[in-house]
Amino acid sequence: MDVGILILIPILLIGIMVFLYVVPLGLWVSALAAGVNVGIFTLVGMRLRRVNPSQIVMPLIKANKAGLEVNVNQLGSALPCRW
Repeated sequence: MDVGILILIPILLIGIMVFLYVVPLGLWVSALAAGVNVGIFTLVGMRLRRVNPSQIVMPLIKANKAGLEVNVNQLGSALPCRW
């Protein structure tokens, strides 16, 4: 077996793990299934701003199911008020 392949496989696995940490795909799929318009880049931006995306998206899904017209920006701006 080639040494390059043995080095490449762990690097690819670590890269995939980092990608899946930065991009919360499960949360994005949950929002899509609930009919909430949340962009994948919005979730990545939240993660880069050190905001927990689930603290924004899960209440957004609940508000949408309750019939409230709330968007991501409104909930995101209200998050610092809680602290």
